[in-house]
Amino acid sequence: MPTIVHYECRNLDHLRAGSRRGKGGLVIHHGTVGYCDGLRIDGAHRWVATGGVPIEFLVETAPTPDWPDGSASHLSLVHAD
Repeated sequence: MPTIVHYECRNLDHLRAGSRRGKGGLVIHHGTVGYCDGLRIDGAHRWVATGGVPIEFLVETAPTPDWPDGSASHLSLVHAD
């Protein structure tokens, strides 16, 4: 059964740090699973709701540092605090 992720971190500093490729990076956020793809993170996440997607989807469509505005996103994301 795949891990369903409800929040994804979109902190650009975290995204520029390199990708985890799905290894680690899972955290509990608001009682559900969140994922931060950054290798070297500082806890200053910028969580965005995913609507509940398998972690494999996030890893396969992981943003790159030249993707600052979400324009290449395959998801409709909503800012969540």
